Amino acid sequence: MLLALAGSGDAAGFRTPFFVGYFESWSDAGDRPADTELARVAGYVSILDLAFMRPDAVYKDGYLLDGTGLEFRYSGRVLLGAVAELRKRHPGTRIMLGVGGASYLRWDKLDPDAIRRFVQDFGLDGVDIDQEPQDPGCTRRPDDDIACRSDAALIRSVRVLREALPRPLLLSMAVAHVGAYYPGHWRAEMPPGSRYNGISRQPLADPAVRDSLDFINVMGYDAGRNYHPLAAFAAYRELFTGPIAMGVEAPPEYSGDHVYTLADIDALTATVRKDGNAGMMIYSLQKAASPQAGWPDSRTIAKRICLGLALGGCDQPLY
Repeated sequence: MLLALAGSGDAAGFRTPFFVGYFESWSDAGDRPADTELARVAGYVSILDLAFMRPDAVYKDGYLLDGTGLEFRYSGRVLLGAVAELRKRHPGTRIMLGVGGASYLRWDKLDPDAIRRFVQDFGLDGVDIDQEPQDPGCTRRPDDDIACRSDAALIRSVRVLREALPRPLLLSMAVAHVGAYYPGHWRAEMPPGSRYNGISRQPLADPAVRDSLDFINVMGYDAGRNYHPLAAFAAYRELFTGPIAMGVEAPPEYSGDHVYTLADIDALTATVRKDGNAGMMIYSLQKAASPQAGWPDSRTIAKRICLGLALGGCDQPLY
């Protein structure tokens, strides 16, 4: 099934089910493009998000990475070659630029033109918006829905970046684990006191946002042991009819005590495959293995997702 992208044609599409992998720029090194992990990422990773560029990035030209926020341990010229090498090996892989993340918060200084130039110079396929406000200010509305102080800023970011990056370039958005919940229907799933409860509801209710996004990545981790990924998927599916990638993370997660087992991965993968317009995501492809016995690492999880989604080539090394 081809994921339809308005105005793009088949050449810019990608197939569902699909697999998104966030790629840590700070974890990669190499003197030559072919020596990098980026160039060797397995072909079953449908979409690769290079993490992370600053929203307020400084980028003019010359393939210089200084000021962009990206932390590759090699030059921009090597990055350019690594992107070309990956495309040569796996022409169907879409390579996107992750903007934001938990550390880069200057969205009020967003420079869409710098981001556009970077995407153009490095021949990338689009941008993933990862806007994570520290204090979104979400409150319950009289109709039992939720609105947040951060809504307007996020809606603006989507609109501005879509204007700067017209299709066939891709535009996606990373959304919080509990961001689709609201008291009127999902009260039982809402973790008490989470500042991210309902943070995605008003942005995804905006027609311009929905029309601008090609897919969303649900950051289904760091939500605590009572987090239920299948419920989160159902809540987001009620809110967003487009393609949804459900995200997982190799344990231990960076916060909270939620742990994905391989059985959990299998159940979630089966659900998104049955949906027919969804996929899986992992943060991150390079996360180091945990010393905890029995916990799966990123390589094991990625292969399990590949098999569950029947993507083919699942015996390839992840990178």
